[in-house]
Amino acid sequence: MVSQQRARGLMEHMEFVLHNILSNSRQFLGKIPRISTQDWNKIREWNKPPPSRSQQSVHGVIHHQYLKEPHALLALAPQLVEQGAKPGTFIPLLFEKSKWTIVAILGVMMSGAAFTLLDPSYRMQRLQTTCGNINGPLIVCSPICTGLPSVQWHLQFGG
Repeated sequence: MVSQQRARGLMEHMEFVLHNILSNSRQFLGKIPRISTQDWNKIREWNKPPPSRSQQSVHGVIHHQYLKEPHALLALAPQLVEQGAKPGTFIPLLFEKSKWTIVAILGVMMSGAAFTLLDPSYRMQRLQTTCGNINGPLIVCSPICTGLPSVQWHLQFGG
């Protein structure tokens, strides 16, 4: 269902494009303006003021958030450390496309370990070989991926 305001905006946009097509039928389609001055002004208004440029790195922003809510990120890292994650170890992360992937990445980084991302669409043999080569103490995976490559211990979360 489209709101009345959205429908009106779509109709105005269509009218603008059709007017430009009909006013110069010899013009290439790629050269026809598709955004009206009025729409550009709306976009500029939405983007005011322009966002300030941050001097912090991404990991600096994450660290700042961690300082505000340390319990949120530390929920995963201690479990990983308890299972052997530490500097010098690699932790395979096995997730389908999921918001939990970034949570797992940050948890592994906070534990001091490194990570490698695995794709559950890979053949089982490839996953097992990769996990064997990494020789990590555990694998972090989503519930969907729990039955895939067997390792000493896996931490399942998300869903």
